[in-house]
Amino acid sequence: MCVKWVCLVLALAALPSTAQQSCTDMQLHIEELSDTLASYRPQSTAQASYRLRITPRQHEDCEFQLSLHSQQQFRLHGDKARLSYDVHNDQGQALAMPMHVRGAQSTIINLKLRRQQSAPAGFYEDTLLITGHFQGQLITQANAVVDTHLPQRFSLTWLGHNARQASVNLGELRSNKEYHHLPSLQVRSNTDLRLLMRSQNQGYLLHDTQKPAWRIGYSLAVAGRWYDLQHARKLPIAAQQSTQLLPLAIRLQDFERQVAGRYSDIIYFRIEPREL
Repeated sequence: MCVKWVCLVLALAALPSTAQQSCTDMQLHIEELSDTLASYRPQSTAQASYRLRITPRQHEDCEFQLSLHSQQQFRLHGDKARLSYDVHNDQGQALAMPMHVRGAQSTIINLKLRRQQSAPAGFYEDTLLITGHFQGQLITQANAVVDTHLPQRFSLTWLGHNARQASVNLGELRSNKEYHHLPSLQVRSNTDLRLLMRSQNQGYLLHDTQKPAWRIGYSLAVAGRWYDLQHARKLPIAAQQSTQLLPLAIRLQDFERQVAGRYSDIIYFRIEPREL
């Protein structure tokens, strides 16, 4: 009898319980709550984020562990850059792995892009793998694709000026003199650009009343490089994380005698994406 009783106990211990079978029969439901990744700006104080909710679907009040894995080591992978992000809970605290979950308790995960990253325009993507373990055994897993498209953003302004145009008085005009008190152009961009420059008078300062009989030729320097403006110019500008300043200067050509009066020209500046 004793031998039979021992055998009976061993047989019962080898069979999984109904509760254990229910605990291992689980699926994960993943729901996107919000997505502001496309609004990412490196200098902004507002963090771009992606929030999702993970809800187990099972019937027993079981306690199990959820873990989060990233195909790209918690970075959004793009053609020109990778954007690192941190994983937080809904209270803004760094998420500890694994997460202990009981029953059908939902877990909210917040992915936040780090500030001050170079972020060229384009498509970015990562794939998250969420795994569920019960008593050390993998019982379920699910994937979540996190992607975004950062649109092209660029602007051209005058440093220290709110208006779209700026006027410069060169003072007394002297042959071969350089004038460096011009305002600087200020470029913000997350894509490669072209700066287009065009002179209304094809690179000449014309006398206000005696034009075109009296004129003075000049060259324009942009960021230290000189250009003549007899025809329109296109300058490449690479995308940068921070604001790019382009100081300007003017150098008058050699001239001997000119009638007294006011000489002027208008230079037009415009930026456009380089791939156009």
